[in-house]
Amino acid sequence: MKKSYLIFFLLVFSFGLKAQKIYVMGKVLDKKTNQAVDLVSVKNIRTQGGTKTNKKGDFFLQSYMLDSIEFSSIGYKTVRHAFKKVVKDTVIYLDEEAVRLQEVVIFGKNDQRLQSEINELLSEPERSKKFSLQDAGSYAGLSGGALTFSPITMLYDAFSKEGKSKRRLAFDMQQDRRLYYATFRFNRIAGFSTKLSGEALEKFRDFCLISNDYILTATDYDLTYKILQSWKKYQYVHD
Repeated sequence: MKKSYLIFFLLVFSFGLKAQKIYVMGKVLDKKTNQAVDLVSVKNIRTQGGTKTNKKGDFFLQSYMLDSIEFSSIGYKTVRHAFKKVVKDTVIYLDEEAVRLQEVVIFGKNDQRLQSEINELLSEPERSKKFSLQDAGSYAGLSGGALTFSPITMLYDAFSKEGKSKRRLAFDMQQDRRLYYATFRFNRIAGFSTKLSGEALEKFRDFCLISNDYILTATDYDLTYKILQSWKKYQYVHD
């Protein structure tokens, strides 16, 4: 009986080592220009979980040892890396494809793709600068990470300067992405409805005071209706 317990313990311990959770934090740069590349898809091939870089090229992703992480973006060759340990300041360089798509291509995204990307963003757990019950649950295996419980690691991530920095970065990156898609969707619908563009469209958006949450979740019909109501008020004020 003791021998069986010993074998079971060794198997559990061995599995725990292989399933060790790590995080990767870094920046994605254009190899030719050395400039940051934003909205790069950073995806764990095994779990399909992922994130996107912000305007500074920064990204943060939780993973497991030796999981393959894919970095992909329109106009660039896809890159994959497997990380063996926690990485705090890695730099990933992306090579351009033979034909580089210009930034204007972004505005040619069809509605279905745009909505798919917004849905993906909205399905993500909401990031917080504070250590949450969700974070604590992940250490106890409540988020699919069986046998990853580590009280010391949990306390470190909850109260250390580095742990707070990780949460702040993840929070800022998510907020940047929400702002990007909200601005993109508003400009697409408001620009079509009012024929405004450039600085005039930016001033109108500031006047509307429509929350990013509403812009991201409202139907095209509801958002258009709300924009047109604001447009009538805006024209009256500026007559």
